[in-house]
Parts: sequence; C-alpha cells; structure tokens
Amino acid sequence: MRVMLVDPPHAIFKFFRGRMPFPGLVALSAYLEKEFEVKICDGTVLEYPWEDMERIIRDFRPEVVGIGSSSTSFVYDAMNTAYLVKMIDPAIVTVGGGAHFSALPEESLQECPSLDYIVIGEGEVTMHELLRTLEAKGDPLEVKGLAFRRDGKIVKTPARPLLPDIDVLPLPAYHLFPMDRYFMPSLGMDTHRSIIITTARGCEGKCTFCSEAALWRNTWRPRSAKLVVDEMELLYREFGKISFMFGDDIFNGTRQRLVEFADELERRKLPIHFWFQTRVDAILRDADLLPRLKELGLYMLSMGVESPSQKVLDNYNKKQTPEMAREAMEVIKKNKLLFIANVMWGDWEDDEESLKALLRFCRPYACHLALQITTPLPGTEYWRRALAEGRIEEKDYSKYDMLNPIMPTRTLSRERVGYLHPRAIQKFYARPRVFWDAFFSPNPFLRRNNRFFAKIAWEVITHQKWEQKNYKPFEVYMSQRLDRPFPPVHGPRAGKA
Repeated sequence: MRVMLVDPPHAIFKFFRGRMPFPGLVALSAYLEKEFEVKICDGTVLEYPWEDMERIIRDFRPEVVGIGSSSTSFVYDAMNTAYLVKMIDPAIVTVGGGAHFSALPEESLQECPSLDYIVIGEGEVTMHELLRTLEAKGDPLEVKGLAFRRDGKIVKTPARPLLPDIDVLPLPAYHLFPMDRYFMPSLGMDTHRSIIITTARGCEGKCTFCSEAALWRNTWRPRSAKLVVDEMELLYREFGKISFMFGDDIFNGTRQRLVEFADELERRKLPIHFWFQTRVDAILRDADLLPRLKELGLYMLSMGVESPSQKVLDNYNKKQTPEMAREAMEVIKKNKLLFIANVMWGDWEDDEESLKALLRFCRPYACHLALQITTPLPGTEYWRRALAEGRIEEKDYSKYDMLNPIMPTRTLSRERVGYLHPRAIQKFYARPRVFWDAFFSPNPFLRRNNRFFAKIAWEVITHQKWEQKNYKPFEVYMSQRLDRPFPPVHGPRAGKA
C-alpha cells in the first residue's frame, strides 16, 4: 500500500522563521515504513507548495494520505490539503491527526467532508492498524482511537491506551525527509546545522492552557537517555547536525534521566550544543547539574515563567509562585546560560499594568521574551472554561497562533489586547542592550540570537513587512489555477469570496 504523509503548506511563525521536520510525522513514518511504501511531502519546504504538492501526489498516486496538523492555527491548511487530495482523486483515503483534530474530531469531520478518518491521540499503532484494515477491506470500527462517518453519522471507536514505553518505537525516519532544506536562523542555533527533536511525550503538569497536556493525558513518557543520544549521534554523523533543540514540553521530567543523558553525552564526546524547555520546579531541583550540562554543550534554557501575578498563575493552575520563578531565573543567570522566558498575557485578570509588571519581572534575566497572548486552545480546561463563560470572541482557528487576541480581559477589549501585545515585544527588543550584544557580546550564541531579533525589531521600527516567500493561501492558489475567484473552503469565511 502506498502511503503519503503530509505536513501541509502553512505560514511559519514570523519570530522564528525556521523550518523543521514535523516530529509527529518523523516518528509515524518510521513506524509505518517497514510494512508500507511511505513517502513524505513536507509542504513547508516546497518552493511552490500547493503546486508542488499537487504534482507530487499525482506522481506518487498514494492510496492513503495522512495529514498532520501541528497547531490549531494550521488546521485549515490541513483541511485544504484534504480538499486538494480529493480533487485529484476522490478514491484516495484521507486521514487527519494532531492535537486539534484529536480535541475536536466530530467538529473537524463536519467542517471538512474531504477528511475520511481522524486518528485521535497517539498515532503510530492506530494508523498502522487502520492501514492494515483498509488493505484487508476490514471494518474500521475494530480499530481503537478513530473517528469517521458511518451511515451519515460520525462515530468514534474506543480510546486507544497510550504506549506505556515509547522506547519500543523505532528511531525517527529522517532518511525519508529533505534534511538539507531545514534550518533555524533564530534562538542562537547554527542556522543550517540545526534540528529540533522530541524525546518525550507530555508533561505531568496540569496547566489549564496546555493542549499537549490534554493530548497526552497529563503523563510524561520519555525515551531512554541512550536512545536520545543515539538519535543525536545519527543526526550528527549522517546529516551534519550540531545544534539541537529538544522540543519536549519538559526535557528534564526526572533528575535520573537528565543524569543518564549527561553520562551518555560525556561518553560519546559529540561536538554539539543544545537547549531545552523546562519548568520552574525542575530547574530548582536540578540546579546543581547545570554546570556539568553546560560543559557538555548546554547554552540556553526555556522555562515557563508565564506571569508574575499569583492570581493569573492560579488561573493557569501553575504549581509555582513568582518567587520560585525569580529564584529559578537567578539560577540560570548565575550559570551564564541564555534564557527564554515563556510568558503569557491576556488572562481575564490581566490589564495594562500587569503587562508592564511582566516586562519588569523578566527583563533582568531574559535574552528572549516569548510573549504570547493567552489563547484558549481546543481541548484544554482553559478553553472549556472560556467557552462556558462566553468569552471567546474570535472563532477563526487560523488566528489561534498566540499572536492574535481571541478574548477580552476583565478591563481590556480584545482589540486593545491586540494593540498592546506587539508594542510590548517591540519595547523589549528595541533596547540598546539588545543591539549592543548582537555585535559585541563575548557569547557567540547571544550574538547570533540578538542579531536575529535585532533585525526583527528594526523591521518593526522601520515598518518593513516580512513575507514568507514560499507560502500562499490555498484560495489564492486555487484562484490562479482555475483563473476565477475561489472562496475559502473552511473556517468562518468559507464560501465568502
């Protein structure tokens, strides 16, 4: 059976401007390739994404196309991909997967008639069983973890249990991906020798805003340290990657794995550098390990500070205090590591003063401020609460990128939230120190990081608009292809030219 796995064409985040293989598809393709003929189509790196994807589909003639959606803001791109597949050949079976589809399978199938199946939750075993079932002309009702249509109704099969041990999964199938086309020019990474890898699934935290916690049911399941470094060594030796970001929700979920990881790195002596995401409590627990990790290549940490307001932290169900966050930031600063402050603003309790307080709180420590607008992602507790309270004003999922306002606060309109947010980012990056460090800092990672963000700050100050050259909305592509107006197919603007 010929199976194509697609990362749909979509707009990339303007503050990163990099392109990386979608971790979900990297893992899924490795699980499927031993039994099926698998081809990858990464629409984010194609020169003419919709045109090229249509050509690739016609040439490969897949029997099944699996479509991943890595973010709620990309879900219409995934649906448009399914529409394109069915336009090419209605007999091709389309399967959607990812956090948004898993959170809203019924709504997604109603919204997108071109999707035949949705894999809910962890995809490897479910997709494998579905392909076997389709090949044998069996009944998909026997496959756990699916949603699909039957007799005009949407049905869901029983939930599939999570894999208890993800070490049973093979190493990701990087050889199927166009590895020479991926790059990351931001965050201090070595642009064309960088890679993002995922070594664990989920987090045991119960933050109300986190879609990953909802997807992975508040569990943390890591790969062993040996397999993590096996993957790093493969990427270094086969593809020349030396700059690693760990895309896990939390890399150091346990102290034991972090120590074992350090042991493996020390033994293999790989000439690499890396950074990872973590939590406040985990940094306080593992503070004594940071000097050793720095010797082995750690140059930066990303940590969920979220807010200096205890009331807001409680709304997020963050099991931390502002004092704990400050102590953890002091630890990072003491070890002379770069620091990304992950913060959110736009909770019901936020106002203009809390935004100023947030900037004051992080400025002495953060080289990068990941200031996101609080967004009620489908499937999360925060989303359910905001929905019940009638606070969600924006229904267009393409705006759920944490840069567009979705809700008002108690004292601010949604429009005011959207006005203040980019100006706060500009204020942080337009400081003279950012430009000074971009050229004169003795830390090469800080120079690289600040040059990138100084460039963005300059674009904002001089009103230059950055455009992603290899992306166009699907309706623009279809209008050009058909030589007539083509209205959006999905979302609130569907059918409106």
